[in-house]
Formats: sequence, structure tokens, C-alpha cells
Amino acid sequence: MVGPPTGWNPELRYYTADGAPPLPPAAPPPPYTSAPGPGPPQGAYVGPFPPVPPFAVFHPGPPPPPPPRPAPAPAPVPDGPRTGVPTPPGFGYLYPGENTNIHVFVANYLPYETPNQEASFRIFKAYSKMTVKELITTLGGRGGNDKKCGVTECLEQGYGKWAKGSTVFRSDEAAKRTLASMGWDQQRGESRMPVWLALHWG
Repeated sequence: MVGPPTGWNPELRYYTADGAPPLPPAAPPPPYTSAPGPGPPQGAYVGPFPPVPPFAVFHPGPPPPPPPRPAPAPAPVPDGPRTGVPTPPGFGYLYPGENTNIHVFVANYLPYETPNQEASFRIFKAYSKMTVKELITTLGGRGGNDKKCGVTECLEQGYGKWAKGSTVFRSDEAAKRTLASMGWDQQRGESRMPVWLALHWG
């Protein structure tokens, strides 16, 4: 670093080279030697991020929901649609081997009178050697006039159309015939067309 010229008197105010008076001497900066202030209290958070409340870290949260209750045991269902074969607890039932498949329209629906309509039906396995009268009784035709309680076979023609087949009432002689003798044997619904029946209640 180059020092002032020889004979330089800092107390004298020399003019600059362009003839302007010099600036007054600048005051020296004050010493920054202040006493340290009090530090943070013990346990206080010191860091670049805001403190996290203690409960957010150590709080266990809400208790877990209780486990779901087990579903109640289903009520015993009879084997037949209405009367059926009720089995006491601990009893089984040996079903006959020769059965047929029967589709039964519900709600007194007659498809051969109102074609091209959606209808509800149920499908059953029925012993092919039971009588038609037993079938009518099992399906619910237990009371009323025997001349009005019966079934009618419905013959599917395709495209929502049906033809009316044979009708048998409980009072008819044909009601004593077996399902197999009516042609409603175990081949129906397997290798042959299924049996479709409409119900008549007296």
C-alpha cells in the first residue's frame, strides 16, 4: 500500500488537484463492542423452521374404531318354496335322484296372454315322480277352489312369444299323474327344453 507523500500534514486541508477544497475528514467508525444480550431460555426452539407443538408429535391421536360386529346367523330356510320339507336342527334330507327343472312364473303372470313383457320367475328342482297335485300344493296352491288352483304349461316360441300348453287343476284326473308322465322328466332343462309353468290360484 502506498503511504502519503513526504511532509504530508494530515491536520492541514490541502486543495485537490483541480483546485477544490478537500472534504472534511470522515469520522472513524464506532467500535462495535457491545455486550452480548441474554440467550434463549432453556428448552426454547432454535432453528430455521417454526417449532412443532409437542402434542403434534407425542399425542396418540383418536382411538381406533371398534371392530365390526359379526353378521347374525342366517335364519333357517325351508327346502321348498312355501311348504317344503322343514328339517330340524342336526337333521339332513336325502333328496330323490330323479329330478326335473321347472321354471315357474310368479304374480299370476300368463305369458301367452301378454307376450313381449318382462316377467319374474323362479327355478326349482322337482322330483319327477311326484304328482302334479303335489306340485301345485308345494308351489302354494293349498287353499281355495280345487277347480281353480292349477298350473298351465307355457311353450316358448322365441322372440318373447309363448303358446299355451296343457292346464291341470287340482280337481282334474290328470293331477294324479306324475311329472314324468306329463313329459316333465329329468331330461327337461338338460337335453330338452325346460318346463315353464304359469300358476292359477283359486
